[in-house]
Amino acid sequence: MKIEVKRIVRPIRLCEYVAEYGDETVWTWANPPRSFRARVFELADEGTECRKEIAALYKAVKGEADEAEVADEADEAEVGEVELGEVDTARLEVLAAELERIGGELNAWWAELWSQSQDTATHWTADDVSDLLETARDADPQLWDFLQGQSFTAMQDYRDGKKKG
Repeated sequence: MKIEVKRIVRPIRLCEYVAEYGDETVWTWANPPRSFRARVFELADEGTECRKEIAALYKAVKGEADEAEVADEADEAEVGEVELGEVDTARLEVLAAELERIGGELNAWWAELWSQSQDTATHWTADDVSDLLETARDADPQLWDFLQGQSFTAMQDYRDGKKKG
């Protein structure tokens, strides 16, 4: 007998975040392969390394003693938004493009994670994830943390044997 391993999805009920969301639900993939799960951490590490290098470029120009402050400024700044002086603008542009690529891949990763339900009306695109991030960052910053946390919890619970339906 051949057993096909099914893609298991679990609901993230937004009313558990805030009651006003009512019945809105995001369906998350609970049993993605290890390689898929590992990819999100690889991308996060790549993004961290880019932000550290950007912070170092800003620090070299600004002469800041507080590296964390410079990192925060660099994380929020757009290329060309601050006085760059002697900074390696070509390298800064490469790093900015790399961060954009990483962000796009992360959005696609989340879209795939949330698009495993048989109901295609609940599927996400990378643009949907990007829009959610932009809106949540402005209006409801904790929503993104809730969705991420619940998604990772669903994966961990499934791996830990908490396979309730």
